[in-house]
Amino acid sequence: MVDRLKARWWFAPLAIFLATRVVTTILFLVAAWLQGTNYWTPAHPDYFSFLNIWDVEWYGRIFDGGYPSVLPVDASGFVQQNPWAFFPLFPYLVKLTFLPWAIGAPLLATVFALLFALVVHRLFVRVLGVGSKANWALTFVLTCAASPVMQTGYAESLSLLGMSLALLGFVSKRYWLVYASLAVVAFSRPGVLAFAAFFGIVFLVRLFQKNAAERAHLVLLTIWSTALGFAWPLIAGLVTGRSDAYYATEMAWRYGYTGSTHFTPFSGFVVAFQNFFGGPIGVLIYVILAANLVYLFFAKEVIALGEVRWFAAGYLLYLFAVFYPQSSTWRLLLPLFVLAGALSLKAKGLWRWAILGVFVLTQVVWIWTCWMYAAPDFTPP
Repeated sequence: MVDRLKARWWFAPLAIFLATRVVTTILFLVAAWLQGTNYWTPAHPDYFSFLNIWDVEWYGRIFDGGYPSVLPVDASGFVQQNPWAFFPLFPYLVKLTFLPWAIGAPLLATVFALLFALVVHRLFVRVLGVGSKANWALTFVLTCAASPVMQTGYAESLSLLGMSLALLGFVSKRYWLVYASLAVVAFSRPGVLAFAAFFGIVFLVRLFQKNAAERAHLVLLTIWSTALGFAWPLIAGLVTGRSDAYYATEMAWRYGYTGSTHFTPFSGFVVAFQNFFGGPIGVLIYVILAANLVYLFFAKEVIALGEVRWFAAGYLLYLFAVFYPQSSTWRLLLPLFVLAGALSLKAKGLWRWAILGVFVLTQVVWIWTCWMYAAPDFTPP
């Protein structure tokens, strides 16, 4: 009986998922016991209350009352923080559970995290082959610093599920799955434009290699993911009567870091590094970081991932274009999960266990510094 279970394709990813969730749940329970009185809960909150802090509150507002038709503004006319920064699919799916938000959101997020683990393991099997490499790649994904967020009331696990389904559909040439999964990504979290970059990169690489295979699909997928990338801003504009409703709302969050309500593509990292490290030194560190990331894609272990590595490149390009790095960076790096495959190829023997131990420690640090709250706290998860 046990041997038959072990032979099932889902046994290894399910076992890895359950083992890693035991660890993250224990870490959350300990952190909840240590948590003092905060903006959302009294001291020592229960498990579900503790998983409903930070931006979970915004998703909860959408769950309860949807989106405002009039944007809130201050005395100067600047748009204030409001629910339009958060996408609708996750909170509306929680409604279908008929559970209260505080319980339904973490539970459904955890279910999506399980489905993501199963799908991304299939992706790693296709890319790396059956065996320990795929298992270790999944283990690294589920133990990295911000991975505990996948069982909170955030939309990360749903978005990651959509991304992994899209990539699995792409490598298996099931394009109907890619088109459908991109819609899930587009209405769960920002990031579907990274797929437009991914398909564009693959198209150019195949063109350079004189590989004409599937070129039409690449063009159509690029158009589809680009259109989806602007769908939510368009909806926000139509409902509120302001064409810049979504972008102005997003800048309301960045204003606390930059003091600016204007968005300039590719400026976020430059400004952040200048703020963190000071003028020319910040720019130099930024250039060094960007150069090392480019160099990363020439590593043989990354090349061994095949075309899915270009999704990581496309997602990094997307982040550099739109994001202002701060403590949420660790969470926003989760879509780079495909690179865990390269790490599983690079690490051997005891090094894998050493990396696993370090990753679990990063979870402790992330929960302690980003999830636990002590006012004034400027390190959101």
